[in-house]
Amino acid sequence: MARYRVAVVGAGGIARHHAGYYTADERTEIVAAADIDPQRLTEYCDLYSVPGRYADYRELLEKERPDVVSVCTWQDTHPAITLAAAESGAKAVLCEKPMGVALGEVEEAVRACEERGVTLVVHHQTRFGPNFAAARGAVAEGLIGKPQVFLAHCQAGLLNIGSHVIDIARYVLGDPRCAWVLGQAERKTNRYERGVICEDLCQAIVGLDNGARIAIDLDMPDTATKQNRSLIGSEGMMRFDGDVTYVLRGGSGGWEALPTEPQPGFLEEFIAWIEGGPESRCAGKHGLAEHEVLCALYESSMKRELVRLPSAYKGFALAEMVTDGSMPAGGEAYDIRSEAALRRALG
Repeated sequence: MARYRVAVVGAGGIARHHAGYYTADERTEIVAAADIDPQRLTEYCDLYSVPGRYADYRELLEKERPDVVSVCTWQDTHPAITLAAAESGAKAVLCEKPMGVALGEVEEAVRACEERGVTLVVHHQTRFGPNFAAARGAVAEGLIGKPQVFLAHCQAGLLNIGSHVIDIARYVLGDPRCAWVLGQAERKTNRYERGVICEDLCQAIVGLDNGARIAIDLDMPDTATKQNRSLIGSEGMMRFDGDVTYVLRGGSGGWEALPTEPQPGFLEEFIAWIEGGPESRCAGKHGLAEHEVLCALYESSMKRELVRLPSAYKGFALAEMVTDGSMPAGGEAYDIRSEAALRRALG
């Protein structure tokens, strides 16, 4: 018998990734799923032999009372579903990234889980990459001296790819507190990402309380198609190339691949934490810290000033700028990830 009854809310592509975790572990069983698209729900449930099928996640939570809830929907719905799962009596929630849109909604969901003793993790699965775990250990040991700047260039929107980049930068650097953000965003086209207003391009510098910086830009005109990430230290450098981390140190003679060690599985660490073991490296507090940075970038662009964290502003500044006309955009609306999400957003 499975120890944990799992419900999956949202039956799209990422939900299949979650199903891979649960179907491979005898301790978990997917007992129900919910999706607003009947065809997508049927295909998912047939594929993974899921008996409970619901159009409304609230009905699912009320009738099924699952132990674990996977939130695999579009990002603007994540906080409400996480909150509802916590209130339903679930033991744990696995929420997709980003945790939401407006900062205040994300904070409310995290707070609800903390107050009810619900184990909350965010699906920043990159933290389980052996190369990033090795880099984190090497940085802590001083292999490249004092970390100075984590540089990242990537594409496909701040709330989308940017959430992973900020999170992995914090992870490699030992999860320091983010102290301030100075950023700028541009939106001249009517761009969306999974139904949420999206910038055309942006750039930010994040100040960390250990004195290091994160410098990130997304969708800049000269950004390469693949992600480009590196870390500069006082005595060397790291660059992250696919599944390999390379290190360059003075007198080493060139770039060297950093040795790696196998890491536990995402679900393995999640369940261990549910059962009283060490906190997961993807604990909700890290997802919140990353989301604070994303929201602060937009806030900085709106206010044209440096934003110190934590910020008193709890909204979504990008949408506010679009609504008040300070960031006008032309042309027909388009979505870089999901036309279905765009249709839903525009009604």
